[in-house]
Amino acid sequence: MDNDPLVANFLAHGFLSTPLDTLWALTDAEQAWIRCETDRSRPRILLTDIEMPSMNGRELFHRLHSHYPEIVVIGISAFPDSIKEAGLVVLPKESRIEEIVHLAGMLLHDDSLTCWFPQCPHVNPLSANELQVLDYYAQGKTTLAICHLMNVAESSVKTFVKRACKKLNVHSRTEAIVMCVRNNWI
Repeated sequence: MDNDPLVANFLAHGFLSTPLDTLWALTDAEQAWIRCETDRSRPRILLTDIEMPSMNGRELFHRLHSHYPEIVVIGISAFPDSIKEAGLVVLPKESRIEEIVHLAGMLLHDDSLTCWFPQCPHVNPLSANELQVLDYYAQGKTTLAICHLMNVAESSVKTFVKRACKKLNVHSRTEAIVMCVRNNWI
């Protein structure tokens, strides 16, 4: 659950090679609430952004906790240390998928998740510039900001992404970022 569709998709794709199945990825907390009301689409664990318009992550947590206390809620925030909410565990937004899976295992008392580790990492085929561009995008930086940070033209940034996608055999920048995060390259 994240109001930013790129982050919601990024997280959903990040769990593809984990023992956790993603039931849905949404950008609206009200829609998440509706999905949780149905047995078939009710998750065991919900990962939610804390700061969102309309219903925020804290409100969603309290609503779920009062109606469905069996749902474990993990918050994610750019400022996790500022969140003090009894029963709500909040991780930094930059947490790795592996850390989220391990925390889910601890909260669900599931040793198979607590002990899970990603498959052996593949050899990184990307150049330093290709990797740096993907890392900046993963941090949420814009193309223009990346141009300034790397002191290159916009066409160079786009070329780095295009080359990275080709080397990783993926079709989008998001897929490339997911693969890099999954392999701990960024």
